[in-house]
Amino acid sequence: MGVFKKMDGNALCALLHKNFEVDNPNRAAVAMQVIERGRDTDDPLAWLACAFAYTYLGAQYRKEAILQFEKYLSAPLKNDDFDLWSVYGTLAELYEAELDFESAERFYILQEQEYKKSPQAKICDPIPNTKLGRLYLKISTAKAVEYWQDAAMSREYMKYPSFRRVVDNELMKAQAKHAKGYTYKPRGSK
Repeated sequence: MGVFKKMDGNALCALLHKNFEVDNPNRAAVAMQVIERGRDTDDPLAWLACAFAYTYLGAQYRKEAILQFEKYLSAPLKNDDFDLWSVYGTLAELYEAELDFESAERFYILQEQEYKKSPQAKICDPIPNTKLGRLYLKISTAKAVEYWQDAAMSREYMKYPSFRRVVDNELMKAQAKHAKGYTYKPRGSK
């Protein structure tokens, strides 16, 4: 444990990333140790490690994860374990789970923009932002239909069959829900 106390934010991120797998029996314990060591520092990478640690611990820590991600984004530093696009995507998912769809939309869009700049985007076929399209179903079926129709007019749609299949499938689902007058209702609400 003495060595652990001397870890900086970069090392905390590496430790957390190494223990990322859901079936890792030490995942929760490592997450709690990362939070203990990184929560009250002035190191943005420690804030990032804490944000992911809170995320790994589940829904009861969601609000704290959001706070730590926002804190990190106020002074972001490059990290080899967590790309900025994955930070944006995780934060978008957290906001969506909190039913803050406006913030979720903003971060899904940022995730897509940042991913397009990443090395992964240069070696992989593009994929549509299905999470954003599905978020739009919660906001408005008309907005979801419009999003997928726009995607069907894109250069990527014309060029990549895998992109086209996803867009066609999601557009069909959105149109069907729109035709039925679907309105999103969060679990537990009437």
